[in-house]
Amino acid sequence: ETAQRGGCGIIAYYRKEGRALGEVTKFRVYNSRKYQVGGDRPDTYFEQTANIAGIEDARVQELMPDALRFLGVQKIDRLLSMSKDKYDALVGADIEIVNRVSLPESWVPANATVEITAKIAAGYNSFQPELHEDSESADYLWSLDAVRERSHSLLDIGQRGELPHFDIDMSKMGSAVDAVLGTISKRYPTMDIPIHSRFRQFEHGGVDRIRDLEMSWAGEGIDAMEVVRRKIDLVVCSVLLDAGAGADWQYSDRGGSVHARSEGLAIASLDMFRNGAFSSDGKHTVDAAALLSMQMPELADGFQVDGSNPMAGLDGRLAILHRLGVALQTNHEIFQRGDSFRPGNILDHVLRQTLENNGVLQDNRLSMRVLWKGVVEGLGEVFPDPSGKKMGDCWHHSSLGAPGSQESMVPFHKLCHWLTYSLIEPFSSFGIKFVDTYLLTGLAEYRNGGLFVDTGVVVPRDPATFNIEHEVESELVVEWRALTVGLCDKTAEQIWDRLGVTQQQMSLAQILEGGTWAAGRELAYEKRPNGGNPPIRINSSGDVF
Repeated sequence: ETAQRGGCGIIAYYRKEGRALGEVTKFRVYNSRKYQVGGDRPDTYFEQTANIAGIEDARVQELMPDALRFLGVQKIDRLLSMSKDKYDALVGADIEIVNRVSLPESWVPANATVEITAKIAAGYNSFQPELHEDSESADYLWSLDAVRERSHSLLDIGQRGELPHFDIDMSKMGSAVDAVLGTISKRYPTMDIPIHSRFRQFEHGGVDRIRDLEMSWAGEGIDAMEVVRRKIDLVVCSVLLDAGAGADWQYSDRGGSVHARSEGLAIASLDMFRNGAFSSDGKHTVDAAALLSMQMPELADGFQVDGSNPMAGLDGRLAILHRLGVALQTNHEIFQRGDSFRPGNILDHVLRQTLENNGVLQDNRLSMRVLWKGVVEGLGEVFPDPSGKKMGDCWHHSSLGAPGSQESMVPFHKLCHWLTYSLIEPFSSFGIKFVDTYLLTGLAEYRNGGLFVDTGVVVPRDPATFNIEHEVESELVVEWRALTVGLCDKTAEQIWDRLGVTQQQMSLAQILEGGTWAAGRELAYEKRPNGGNPPIRINSSGDVF
């Protein structure tokens, strides 16, 4: 029983009276976590234990290996445990660990995500499938963990006043949170907030354009799985085309309504999809051959670009569509189904991978890491590669390490994140339940970032920052984007506290939608009415933001 309970945890409660006292203490801790302001949260998980019990963890893992040594165990071929303390105790007792295997996400009960998140943040082993073995590998920089960890590292440095380009004034966080709550109350007064997704922009103006498509597909007898593939086809192309279009561009839809910025790009790409522009046979699909044959006049016509309606980064958009076509053909194990090379075939790949890894898709529950892995492995080469090392939207910052070193790299993978958020809905419509959407971060782009600059949380050290245009790869922009990711997390924490809700009741994905980007846009138009430009201008190449 000692071994089954994870070592000497049972010893602390060996006597009947002691065990009863221990169970009461655990009950008090669970109650305290549940009823604290903001509800049960990973960031206060260990704090609540310490408040009640006087210590975060009373277990002495150094005694745990004794049971194994008594049984003559000298080597463990595969250790399936999240606990870093157990691992360290075993190694310290000279028991060889050949392979440390991360646990499948599906093993975690749905109501245990807070505990698991807190433990991973404290250094416990994470879940499979992982993309990295350690923080020195290039694969680590493609991981969800790296985006949050590196961004928070720069935020910590900023809070100490040691960043080269920006100061952080956390006393102004209340203003940022007020702005976000204000937009939420206006846009979603009942607090029934959907997740941040490209599908919200397809609905711009209150028109359910996707429903119209689905009705046409139903009339054709399209089955449920193909419907999901088509939605994935659409959203992949649309997200990849969603770079800043500039303040002068706009799009007139078939009904004569005029749209600009991201909503205009969404509706324009939807109309192109509906017209078969991305399909070799003119259907409501996307395939590699059609993308590779796309030419500038066709793309410009689809976006209604001409001398009086200029669009920023049109060349970059065409290049990214061509790279998407190459990626679909190159990564055939993900995107090939029969003779077709389509984004939508990632549905089959993800389901196939899940079944191969776990044997069964338990209760239709799926880890976000599985979908993220398919996105970054299948589409990573589509995104810009400033390092020449296939690390995508990943840039240097001198505060983290020597120039050119992997320690100095700060990954964002904004379009990968935006795409993954947007893919949740098609997968969910097929009955898939993602158990850990909290792994995704805020989006490192100029609307979220503008929120924190315009509310005074992020303050440029040099006032001239506002007067010039900055390159995407500049350290100033990298710093601003990293602070944005970290501060989105801080905003969510304060919103949970203020509303008295839990992370499970209002996810970061909902706060982004409610939300941070909308508040950033509103502030931009208040402070800069002529176009609503972000406070810091970036030279957009059309393939990052």
